[in-house]
Amino acid sequence: DEVGVCSGSLTKPKAAKQNELKKPNNQIVVEDLTGAYLPKKGEATSSKQDASTEKVKKNVELYQPMANQSEKKTGLRPIVIDGCNVAFGHGRDRFSSLGIKICADYFKKLGHEVRVFLPQFRKHHNATTDPQLLDAMEKDGTLCYTPSRRTDGKMIVSYDDRFIVQYADANGGLIVSRDNYRDLLNENPEWKDTIDKRLLMYTWVGDTIMFPKDPLGRHGPNLEEFLRF
Repeated sequence: DEVGVCSGSLTKPKAAKQNELKKPNNQIVVEDLTGAYLPKKGEATSSKQDASTEKVKKNVELYQPMANQSEKKTGLRPIVIDGCNVAFGHGRDRFSSLGIKICADYFKKLGHEVRVFLPQFRKHHNATTDPQLLDAMEKDGTLCYTPSRRTDGKMIVSYDDRFIVQYADANGGLIVSRDNYRDLLNENPEWKDTIDKRLLMYTWVGDTIMFPKDPLGRHGPNLEEFLRF
């Protein structure tokens, strides 16, 4: 059995089951990410150190060196792709690596930084089509695998949606998915703006991916404005 997410459809498991796999409070996942906190050498005062420590305590699952949160961001927003959602959308409930590549290539050609999140087990799953496409995206840094492991005959999969929303929230990114992430909004209300205002849904027509010109409705920004800070 695969416990967690990305089990073969666009429907995600309910939060109650996800919470069974919560990490210990003292477990820190260190990732080489762009963006969040690094006091400069010789400049850290006691108050700055306290503030930095508090930031790490508040968000123990994510650590981002070399960031300046006070600096106003400009230009194109980072794109964070829900790999499972896009793959199953393109494959019509079959996992399609090509769908992920088409989506990622679209935003790369527009000049965006693109990150795709996908559970690790998908890399070697027998239902994964064109695995060489995933290998190429992993090699160039586009694809980031979230943790999964097999124990006692069961596949334990950390909740990939949490990685997606958390990374987008920390970096001002747009999430490409048809998931509403309501369970994560209930889990962490601080992600409300990211989930409500930075979610870009799509439509597949064969191998053509389409995005709405009005992502937040007729009274919101157009797509070109939506893609920028």
